Amino acid sequence: MKKLLLITIVTLTINANAQWTQTTCPVAEAVCISTNDTSFFAATGYGGGFYATQDSGQTWAAPFTFPTGQYIVAVFNSDSYLYMGGSVGNYRSADGGNTWNQMPTLVEETYSYMKFGSYIFAGTYGGGVYRSSDSGNTWSVYNNGLFNSYAVALSHDGSSIYAATGNGLFKSTNMGGNWLDVTLSVGSPLFDAVTFDGTYIIVGGPYCGVFRSSDGGSTWVAANSGLTTTDIRALYTVGETIFLGSASGSYYSIDHGATWVDYNSGFTGIYYIESYCAIGSTLLCGAISHGIWKRELVGGLGIHEISESALMIYPNPSNGEFTISLPTDNAEIRITDILGQQILKTQATQKTTELRLDNNGVYIVYVSTKQGTAKRKLVVNR
Repeated sequence: MKKLLLITIVTLTINANAQWTQTTCPVAEAVCISTNDTSFFAATGYGGGFYATQDSGQTWAAPFTFPTGQYIVAVFNSDSYLYMGGSVGNYRSADGGNTWNQMPTLVEETYSYMKFGSYIFAGTYGGGVYRSSDSGNTWSVYNNGLFNSYAVALSHDGSSIYAATGNGLFKSTNMGGNWLDVTLSVGSPLFDAVTFDGTYIIVGGPYCGVFRSSDGGSTWVAANSGLTTTDIRALYTVGETIFLGSASGSYYSIDHGATWVDYNSGFTGIYYIESYCAIGSTLLCGAISHGIWKRELVGGLGIHEISESALMIYPNPSNGEFTISLPTDNAEIRITDILGQQILKTQATQKTTELRLDNNGVYIVYVSTKQGTAKRKLVVNR
């Protein structure tokens, strides 16, 4: 007799009863938060340094101290490395942040990192976009068409990459080889944040509000319904839920940014939110002058017992080629990396679907049916 496998079927809902609680991290702000699926890492801005937690924010450690007076504004995990940038330069760690080695220093400071395909991209404050094919050992500048050199945030939609800059959102369809401003129709405002929720590119910035596009940037619509500010500094996607950090706190959207819902319960004032990161059901955010906070992300989960043969991913771990066996012949399959960036999306018309991923890593597979969404982890080790 086969053992029954418990699979959580989730209708993505926000836990209305949860509240933000402050973590014990002894810093005033967290400009950027990242994860390797077991720990959170925080770049804590001016004078704060680098902190890490392995227990969802209960306890924090500063395993490495950078020089006094320097600041760190970017931290990113990919392929067993941590990357960090700011006025300190461009650093990489292979042991979870305990020791760091300086990589080639990019022009000005690094403000953002992103993995796409076999490349690491770095957005810099004054030097545009750099790309590395060897995990940061060497970097080359990729700025053709990028006429604004302040690349503050990076994202991708599975086929194209996007750079939010001091003068619009730029798009590249050839791994940074060429860039095109896709926000000329809305005036190419200053953007600080960009994300992709599986359907829409969402972009925002200080005093320009939020815009969204369902056609890769060809057309844009303002998306500020429910917001009390147009000063936007953070966008972060978990599944198809988008979290927004602003001058009036935190918001979320479950309809691709068409409407935003206040998400500030637990804060003792109006906080300026500038970063998010999630592991499992724990969401962290960084608030200027008020430290790092956490909140339970998802509630209202319906749990069902279904047989092991009803939903399987095999082999798992995989060499990149794997099969998804579904309980129905009409389902949407969506795969994200552990940071929530979509890697693949397809509609299954048969109960057995064969797929392929080309890069090593840990992925989350979402299978959506009329009954809900089953979420499973997939490991690719080529």
